[in-house]
Order: sequence, then structure tokens, then C-alpha cells
Amino acid sequence: QPMGKPATTVTAGTLIMGTYEIEKLINSGGMGEVYRGRNIHNGEPVAIKIVLPSLAHDPKIVALFQKESTTLSRLSHEAIVRYHVFTVDPTIGRPCMVMEFVSGLALSDRIEQGPMPLQDVKVMLRRVASGLDKAHRAGVVHRDLSPDNVILEEGSVEHAKLIDFGIAKSTAVGAGTLLQGQFAGKFNWVSPEQLGAFGGHVDGRSDIYSLALITAGVSRGEVLQMGASIVDAVGKRASVPDLTGVAPELVPLLSWMLQPDPAQRADSMATVMAAIDNPSLVPMAKAPEPRAQVRLRPRRE
Repeated sequence: QPMGKPATTVTAGTLIMGTYEIEKLINSGGMGEVYRGRNIHNGEPVAIKIVLPSLAHDPKIVALFQKESTTLSRLSHEAIVRYHVFTVDPTIGRPCMVMEFVSGLALSDRIEQGPMPLQDVKVMLRRVASGLDKAHRAGVVHRDLSPDNVILEEGSVEHAKLIDFGIAKSTAVGAGTLLQGQFAGKFNWVSPEQLGAFGGHVDGRSDIYSLALITAGVSRGEVLQMGASIVDAVGKRASVPDLTGVAPELVPLLSWMLQPDPAQRADSMATVMAAIDNPSLVPMAKAPEPRAQVRLRPRRE
């Protein structure tokens, strides 16, 4: 591949499996490109994720793609993008995954419009937590939650949908991490254990942490700045972040979800969903020690 030439290599009109016609590129990342297309037999719009040409023969990347397709094929839930088919298309010789096309507003764009009303935040949180609860019960941890991969279909919180399980992996023992230790996640949204804290063990509670950061950003209408570098990110996760600007009613629940130690967090998405409606389920947080009481020298009587 010549230097500097963009890797958009599938032209409009290309047919995948004789069924899905490529229309246009909508997104590209480090491993693949996502195109909008349609099923020529029934006109249904689809999203088609295709491995980059330079990686199409990399067994690690292909395995990751297969893993994502297997994951999505097992997860049928209204808040998770619907999966259609996985193939290595002979025409282009690259692995392709065909999914439902979700059109709407990414939460990253919604955050920029300002604070979301409390009731809408609760609807969004409940729905996304419900989808992730199903994933966790199927043994799948998302690991890469961010406002970019939650779409409000038709702009509606009632139709929030997770569109990407790109680096989700089975939590089953022996599945191994397919990226072989490469850090795949966005610093701002990851949990402390994803940065190696608390033994570095990542499970569903890691998604609980990330979902709380997203929810706080949506409520405030401004992303919490949680780390521009590893060192900064680790430091910012030593305690519960400052939730100034978040709707007061959500602060106890989000503080619980954002405990640095996963053992102190809500233990499951089902617990999170129950606590949205019943705040009494949130344990009383230990109040920080008032600073004034720290005496550096004995008091003169």
C-alpha cells in the first residue's frame, strides 16, 4: 500500500456476499472501516465493518473480529446493535461483519448540547445498563464503553443503543486477551483496574465504572476529565471524581459506581438498575474526613 494513500479500499456499489451493497464509508479506526450499505433484496440499511487490507491476514485481528461477531450473535437485546452475518468475502478477501445500521445521535454529540434532564438520564442509564446486564450474564465484558459507542436512535433516550463490542472478550477462563496486552480502551473512560490497579482483574464492574463516567458527563453536559496520560489517569482514579454539576439525585448512585476499588462498587448492572428507582439501595458512602481536623502540631492549652 503506497504511503499516504487512505485505506478506504471498498468502493460504493461493491456487493458483499451478493446481498449487501456498499454505499459509503461512515467511520474508520485502527483495525477496520465501517460502511453504510443496504440489503439489495429488501432495501434494509446495514452497517458493514470490514478489516483493513493491511490487517486482513493478521490472525490476531481476524480472531478479534470473529470474537466480536460471535459475541454479538449471542447477545440479542433491544439496547445492543443487531448482528446479521460474518464472512470473509471472496470479492475483497477481507473479513466483514454485517450489522443493523443505527442512525441517531451519539452520546458524545449529545453531551456537547448541554446537560440532559434528569428523567432522560435515568431512562438512558437504565436501558444501557439492561443491555450490559445481558452481556455480563452471557460472560461478556464490554471494556471499551465511551459516549462514542452509545447512539440515541432517532435522538431518543428510550432507544439508546450500544453499537460496538469491538474489544469485548469472553470472561471465560483461558479466553486470553487477543490484543496481547496492548491497551485497547480510551484513557478517559476506563476503570482503575484496566490501568492495573486492584490486581488488574477486569470484570463487569469495570463496565459499571465506565458507564458511571458516561452518565456523569451526560448529566453535566460536560465530560469529566479523567486523564490525558496513564500517570494522570491513574492519579485521577485514586478517589471518587468530583461530580459537581451532576444532578444531585444521581450523585450517590454514581459515587457508588465510581468507587476506585471494584469490591466497593455496585456488584452488577441489575443492582445499578434497581438503585436508579430505589436510592435507598445505595450504601451510605463514607464521608471524606474533614480536612480541618488534621492537626500538624499539638494544640496549645
